[in-house]
This record gives sequence, C-alpha cells and structure tokens, in this order.
Amino acid sequence: MYDGFSPAACCGVGATRMNVKRLCAAALFLAIVCQLARTAGGKVGLGQDQRTLPAKETTTEIKPDEQLEINKNALLQGPSEEIRTKAAALMLLGENPLARKILLDALRQTENAPARMAVCKALSQVRLAQKPIQNEADFVEPLINILNANEDTAATKLAAEATLMFEYDLIQKQLEEMATNTTLPAQARLNAVYVLKLYPDIRAAIRLISLVDDLDSKVAAAAQKALDSLGIPVGKDAETRKQDIDRLQSQGPVAFLRKRLIRLETEMRSLDTERSSWRTRYLSELSKRYDSIADETAKTDFLAEQLVSSDQIVKLWALEKVYQSRVGSPSKTTLPAKLGPILISLISDQNGSVRLRTADLLSLMGELNSAEKLLEQLESERDDEVKTKIFVALGVAVSSASLSTNPPVKISPEIRDRTLAWAAKFLSETDPQKVQKGAEVIKKLLEQNGLTSDQIAKYLGLLAEKYRRQKTKAEGALRSELLSAMAGLCAQRSICRVEAAKIFKPLFEEALKDEGTDLARQAAVDGLINIDRPSALSRLRKDFVNDPSSIVRKKLIDLAGEVGGQEDLAWLAEKIGTTGEDQPAWQAMLKILRRSGLDTLSEWVTRFGSDSSQNKASLEQKISFLEIAEQKALAENKPAMLRSVRGKLAELYSASGQFEQAAKYLEFVRQSAQTAEEKQAILPDLLDAYLRWPKIELAAKLVETCLIEKDLDPNSAIVRLIDDYLCNPPAGADISPIVQALFEIEIKNPQSRPLWLGQLRRWAERLGKAAGSDESKQSNNKS
Repeated sequence: MYDGFSPAACCGVGATRMNVKRLCAAALFLAIVCQLARTAGGKVGLGQDQRTLPAKETTTEIKPDEQLEINKNALLQGPSEEIRTKAAALMLLGENPLARKILLDALRQTENAPARMAVCKALSQVRLAQKPIQNEADFVEPLINILNANEDTAATKLAAEATLMFEYDLIQKQLEEMATNTTLPAQARLNAVYVLKLYPDIRAAIRLISLVDDLDSKVAAAAQKALDSLGIPVGKDAETRKQDIDRLQSQGPVAFLRKRLIRLETEMRSLDTERSSWRTRYLSELSKRYDSIADETAKTDFLAEQLVSSDQIVKLWALEKVYQSRVGSPSKTTLPAKLGPILISLISDQNGSVRLRTADLLSLMGELNSAEKLLEQLESERDDEVKTKIFVALGVAVSSASLSTNPPVKISPEIRDRTLAWAAKFLSETDPQKVQKGAEVIKKLLEQNGLTSDQIAKYLGLLAEKYRRQKTKAEGALRSELLSAMAGLCAQRSICRVEAAKIFKPLFEEALKDEGTDLARQAAVDGLINIDRPSALSRLRKDFVNDPSSIVRKKLIDLAGEVGGQEDLAWLAEKIGTTGEDQPAWQAMLKILRRSGLDTLSEWVTRFGSDSSQNKASLEQKISFLEIAEQKALAENKPAMLRSVRGKLAELYSASGQFEQAAKYLEFVRQSAQTAEEKQAILPDLLDAYLRWPKIELAAKLVETCLIEKDLDPNSAIVRLIDDYLCNPPAGADISPIVQALFEIEIKNPQSRPLWLGQLRRWAERLGKAAGSDESKQSNNKS
C-alpha cells in the first residue's frame, strides 16, 4: 500500500524557500512602485515629518457587537494561522473603533505571540491588496515597540514588513533614532537596520550608508550587508562613503527608486526561474513515484492524497494525471470510487486554475453525481472563464443523469430547471462562445423526457429567436452553431423532434441560401435530413449536388445512398472519377443499385459496358456492380441477363489480371452456351486464362479435349494463342513447364493428328535454337 510522500522529501523545501523569497521581492516591488508614484511629482526632502502621530486612542464608549466578538475570539484563540489572520484583516478593514482597539492591544501584549503575528500579517496583506486603512498611524507605536525589543523572532520580521504600510515620513524619526541609539540593545538596532533595508526610500539607504561607520561592529556589518543586497556600492572609508551619500542625494529619489525597481525586477525573474526549476524537479519526482506504483489501489490512494494537497501546483498535477487516465487509457472507463467525491469538492477550491481544470474533468465524467455542487458553484463563481467551464460541466452532469444506470443518478426537476435557466442566460449573451455553450446545453436537456410542453416551446422559441437576430450579422460561425443545435433537436433521438421540426424547418430552408459561411448550409442540410430524409433529398438534389461545400456534397451523396432511387444514379455517376467524391458516390450508387429492379440494372449494365467518355468507372467498380447484377439475375431466374453479365465479368477479370476469376466465369459462360459454336468460341479465352493464371494442368487438359475432337492446324485459334503466349510470355513467366505439359499430352492415334505433331516439332526447334543461342551468349560472356 501507499506509504506517503511529502514535498520536503522531494525538493519541496527548496521550492518553498523560493516562494518565500519571491513573495518578499514582490512585496518590495509593490512598495517601490507605490513610493515611485508618490515621489515622481517632486523631490521629498530628507528629515521631513509630514504627519503627526495620533493622540491617544479614543475613549468614546461603543458597545461590542456579536460579529466583533466572533472575530476577536478567532484572532486570540483561532485554531490556525489562516483563521487568525483572516479575523485580523476583517477587523482592520472595519469601522468599529473597538475593533481597532482589539488589534492594537494584540500588538502590544507579549503573552499571545500568534495573535500578534496575525495582526502583522493582516497589515501586510491589506497593504499588498492596496486597500486603505483608516488612521494607519495608530499602528506606528506598537510596531516600533515590537522592533525595539531585544529579540530576533518571526514576530519581529513580520512587524518589520508591516511597517511598509507607512510612508517613510511617518516612521523615519522613530526608526532612525532606534538605528543610531547606542544605548539600545544591539538586536533592537539590528531590527531597525532590517527595516531600513526594506524601505524603498532614498533616505533609508542614506541612513544605512552612515551606519557602516557605526562603532558597534554588528550594526556596521549588518548595514554593509543590507547595502550589498540592495546593490548600492559603498566606499572603503568614511570620506568615500560621504561622497556616496552626496551621489545618492544628487540623483534624487525618483532615479534611486527606478534603479531599485529594475534590480528587483531582475531578482524576481531570477527567483521565478529558480522556482520553476524546483517545481519541475518536484513534479518530475511525483510522476516517477506515481509511475512506480504497480498496485491500482495504491495508485488511487496516492492521487487522492495529492488532490487534497495544500499546494495548487500539486493539485493541478494530480488533476492532469486523472485526465490522462481518463482520456489516454480507453480501457479505464470507470473512475475509482475514491476520487469522485474529491473531484466534486475541488470545483469550489480557492484557486481558480484548480476550479478550471476540475470543471474540464467533470465535463468528461457525466457518471458522477456532481450537478448540485456544480450549480452551487456556478451561482457564486466570479471568474468568467471558470464560470463557463462549470456551466458546460453542469450541462453534461444533468443530461447524463437520465442515461445513468449503474448506479442510477437522480437529478431533481428543480436542478434541471435551474440549469435550463442558466442556459437561457448564456444564450442571451453577446459572447459567441457563451451563446454556443448555452445552445448546446438547451439541446442536451430538450432531447430528453421530463419537460412540459410549455417548457419545450419556450426554449425552442429562444433558440429560434436568437438565430433570427444573428441572420443579419457578418459573423457566420455562431449562426452555424445555433443551426447545429437546432438540427440536433430534430434528430430521431430527440423527444421534442416533432415540435422542433415545425419551428425550425423554415429556418433551415432559409439558411440554405446563406452564402456567408458553408458551415451554416451544412447545419441546415443536417436539419432537413433529420426532419425527413426522402423529402430532404428531393429538395436538395435540385440545387446542391455541386454545392461549393464539399461537406454538403458529401452529405447529399450519403443521403442518396440511404434513401435515393433510380433518379439519383445519373448525377452520382457524374462524380465517378472525380477527386475526393469518387468512392462515396460509387458506394451510394451500389446501395441504390442493390435496391433497384432488373430493368434499372440492365440499363446500367449497358451504360458501364459502353466506351462513352462519360463512363469513368474503374475496372474494380464495374466488377462490383456486375456482381450485384449477377446476384439479382440469379435470384429472379433471368438466364439471358445472367449469361451477358457473366461474360462481361469474365472480360473485366481478365483485363484486371484476375485470371482465376476470369477462368471461373468463362466456364460459367461455356456451360450456359446454347450452341456448339458458342462453346467453341469461348475456348481460346478460357485457355488464355488458364495459361496466365497459371494453371498448366487445366490448360493441357483443355488442349487434349480439343485434340480428341479434331486435329489442330497452325491457323486454329488454340494453336495461335499458344504460339503467341510462347513467343511473348508474361514478364517473369517460365514457359518450360507449359511446353513439357503440351508434349506430354497423350494422343491415342498419333497418325490422326499430324498437324498438331508438326506444330510441336516447330516449337521444339524454335525453343531449341533459342536455348542454344542463350547458351552461346553465356559461353561468350564467360570467356
């Protein structure tokens, strides 16, 4: 069984560090951008204090409300960091003065470190979200006090980052006093150096340069390290460093911030690259581990664990594996039962990418009972792309429920009706993709039973009206999609096909004239075919057998094959020999001919036997047709037609090199011949078929039969055919066995067949000379 797998065991620690670094860089990046915007209009003087600290907190007595008490308890006693931080953020953005007092008290106290850290985090989050905080100066004093403590903890780092919410003017005095006050503990001064490093302000950088000369070696070293991390060069002596300060002051705050911004952008790109590398390694290790698990149950357990991971990248990896298993393995049509509920729950995941991929997956898994959860998320979803995907998955879930049998999935009429209402909303949109999705879902749900006649009429009417509004627009793709949905509702499987046909048939006929897009005519043809196939063929053969759209032509050809008659054979025959339509047209003709009577078959036997330039059928096509005619003549006992057809088949088989079949049909013709002369006339062709098959024993037997009847002189058809064959044998053929078989024919009275014996001697002499000539050539070549 699966024994667990953690990110830390597979590069996860490195990736986590990259994330932390990048978040810090992003925070600084945003702070610099904001500061750059503030300072771009004019230079900010050093040492200016443009704000005053607030008076003591208000003493106005306000009664606490119930929600505030809940938030307070969550901050002070919340079970997780996320809950505590969220509670702090809610109070921070609220207007209740008591909420502000709770936050300030949490910062000032020292007994509840998690609550203090939560407030600091909330301050940073609100700043990054660029949401305004009323009376933000209230927080200066408690944050400075945290930094002033002789501690280097996570709380002090969070407090340092929280101070970035203030403009430097507001905190400059307290911060720089802390950094330069030699009576303070060294750690408090180091905390101030850390804040100075974070601040995107030229004055903070200047203060750091001055601290390089500090008497406390730890403070001096920290300042030097901070400047190095900022990419600010510092001289080796006090005089040079004074020049560095002058240089910074002369370039001004805007140029300083721009340089720092460029540096941070470079660092962030580097961190992104490094993070991507760690992520790739981690996911590669995940894949290796997954692929190495042989047991299917353990494999499922592994995927289930990754699907509930706190890391969105891991969730997306797991979702991709589920997708590959579903789409890439046709044998695995059933989703493991353990994964179904997890996938359904992920549709409400906090991460939009996870919801998007989950919706894609659920649209392939109609067997899951996901409709209620999808509908719930659809109604609260804010991301437009995700919303559309969820809607598509919802349509699949609701439409598939009625088809589900093992186990059966029950969908309430309310969910179906609400889904249809959403489909109407999508249909009414201006975005073509949304309209198409709305039309598709309406089609799926109206195809099924369970709707009232009023509901059917309403949604059929919505589709028709939407199409009418699109007719005048240049964009034809959406018209085509609407027509396609309408055509589907006229198909045999649709419960409302009769009602749909009444409303949509005039629209289909009108759409046949749509010259804006072939797709519209194609969908219109589908609609008419779905409504009444014979009627559609009668309508379409008049004007559309040579339509510009190859798809329309192909649909018409196929329709003729299914329901066409004798009147369709002529136009189908014109397509024989044309590129792309030859085989479909021929197959359609064969289907019609199989349904036709002997009179029609006889007519086309004559047509295909003519040498007309319009007769473009290949040998193979003619053979397949004549085989149909043969079977029909046999079934209806028409011997004259049968002889004619078999004679033509023998010719075609011989012409196509199928001499075995040619011999078979020549035998048929010989057996059915009415007179001895007719039988005799067939023998040369039959002998030729035997020789070229080759079937030497049958050829020799036929010659023997002829010799029994009479002697064969050099001018007889049999002798001339043999002579021609021996003189011009097929490429690669060996005539020796044939000659030997001819010489071995037993003649009871040789004196009665002198002409034949004389012919044998002439062949022997000729072949002997030829053999001698070949031997002479070979001898000369050897010498």
